[in-house]
Amino acid sequence: MRTEARPGESIFVTGSLGGAAAGLELLESGTRYGKSRGRKKDLLLRQLSPTPRVEIGKHISSRKLATSMIDISDGLGADLHHLCESSGVGARIDAGLIPIDKNISDFTFDEIQRFALASGEDFELLFTSNSKKLSSIKSTPVTLIGEITSSTGIVELASRERTILLPRSGYRHF
Repeated sequence: MRTEARPGESIFVTGSLGGAAAGLELLESGTRYGKSRGRKKDLLLRQLSPTPRVEIGKHISSRKLATSMIDISDGLGADLHHLCESSGVGARIDAGLIPIDKNISDFTFDEIQRFALASGEDFELLFTSNSKKLSSIKSTPVTLIGEITSSTGIVELASRERTILLPRSGYRHF
């Protein structure tokens, strides 16, 4: 269901991003689940025991709330590019709207950006919709992060200071 995004539609994500990548970073640095507490334990769980958004995906699909949808398993940057390519469109994302996992605040700004934009395994959903607000989804947070554009293949990340091309970063299948 990646081929129906159209210019002017809204881009949404479920949940929050970056937690699974931060959990992986902790594991690679030697942090162990059994000895962890609080935020670290929550991040390790995001990596070790992800919760795919199957139920909300069914809800969105059955009510025809989405025009296109993909899971964020390869990272927001990579999967948004996949969706845009399949639909023949572009996108503009507002960096300030991306829902960042609250447990990664102890990491540096650059790490947080990398975790949220270029790392996968959060298994959240990225989808487009004709709606600007989706009030019928109550079980999982859904955040408006941008808009589909007619600039085929161009995916922009905008902040107050500047707009850049969002790299196609994330997991690359061979």
